[in-house]
Amino acid sequence: MLEQHTVHTSLFRPVLFAGAEPAAVVVEGLAAGGLLLGVGFHVATIGLAIFYVTAVHAVMVRLASHDPEISQLYIRSLGGRDYYPAHARLAARELDVYLTWGEPPDAVAAKIADVRRRATEYGRTVRFGLRVHVIVRETERAAWDAANDLIRYLDDTAIAAAQEAFAQFESEGQRRMSALHGGSRDRLEVSPNLWAGVGLVRGGAGTALVGDPETVARRILAYADLGIDTFILSGYPHLEEAYRTAELLFPLLPIARADRPIELNVTGPFGEILSGGRLSRVEAAAS
Repeated sequence: MLEQHTVHTSLFRPVLFAGAEPAAVVVEGLAAGGLLLGVGFHVATIGLAIFYVTAVHAVMVRLASHDPEISQLYIRSLGGRDYYPAHARLAARELDVYLTWGEPPDAVAAKIADVRRRATEYGRTVRFGLRVHVIVRETERAAWDAANDLIRYLDDTAIAAAQEAFAQFESEGQRRMSALHGGSRDRLEVSPNLWAGVGLVRGGAGTALVGDPETVARRILAYADLGIDTFILSGYPHLEEAYRTAELLFPLLPIARADRPIELNVTGPFGEILSGGRLSRVEAAAS
């Protein structure tokens, strides 16, 4: 049986004073009072005090309408500034391997150069990895047909819903992935053989190297020439693409094989978030 209960608005209504954050109102009052009491009652100080309690307060009210804790949000962003953008000094200082999603080679090269420069300042060296999907077939035409088949039944509503959900993330990497295609089907080959169609509805790594074995191998080796020494590849469907990659692509690559146990991979929200309500279910499960 479902029961309906009324929740008092004081339990969820933001605490504001005259429409603005209490702290902001206190600062306004102190500034206005300090002018009048510290400098004196003059035309200029009275005018400036009036400006503080009118125009500045109006700005604070507008900001509070977007986020009732906008000042706290700003303070938290300062505290976490080392984490953004994705190639900030934190990576150079702490990481052994810097992993990037599949962006065009020039963007990846810029990241590598930046992290290497920052790592040198700490007397460190950092290795680099690339996380990207692959769609490899016997011919170039067959590979692109397979890529287009993956999004054949996606409608614009599903794409828009997914992109709206991704836009709420504070991830710099997700922002860069979404910026590659802008939510449009018309600009999916963002670099030769680098296809951004996966990212239309998939969070996280949203690009794939598409082509025949020789072409995809050349693109991978081009990334290796930039400094990438570790590649994390996947495809759809996973099992079938794994067989194709092993049979068609791996013989063309200088792969180092190491005997190690297979570890369980527990994914976060990226890779599990699609349009059509998956976001809320993932968040609910996480909570």
